[in-house]
Amino acid sequence: MRKACLILIAAMLVSAPLGAETLAVHKSKAKAQSMGYPTRGQTSKQVIAKFGEPKLKHAPVGGGAPKQPPITRWDYEGFSVFFDAGHVIDTVVKDQPPEISHKDELQPVQPPPLAPAPVPAEPAPEVEEPITAPNELPPAS
Repeated sequence: MRKACLILIAAMLVSAPLGAETLAVHKSKAKAQSMGYPTRGQTSKQVIAKFGEPKLKHAPVGGGAPKQPPITRWDYEGFSVFFDAGHVIDTVVKDQPPEISHKDELQPVQPPPLAPAPVPAEPAPEVEEPITAPNELPPAS
């Protein structure tokens, strides 16, 4: 479910107008609570009570299958809230880089091996053919 939501969020961000904003998904409910943003499980009524009406409410996206429920996005100044069936599933905050998890498992990127340099093709040897007049036959060999 979480993976499907993140894919949907990414698709919605790709379809949004391009800009120079950096967006990050909060993975920690405790961190979102400490920062005062809506947290997973809150209802849309609770979000409106605390933050007021959003600047923009997007139409639901998805809903074609049970494993792809309709997801709604509300945009506030500085953050967006994603809802599934009227409950917060995630909050995305502008200009907040996500925490890096599993740092000890990160490995440096190995550059790909260099491809051998292409060998220049030798031009085909020029063959001189005798020029014949239209009414003349080529010489017999």
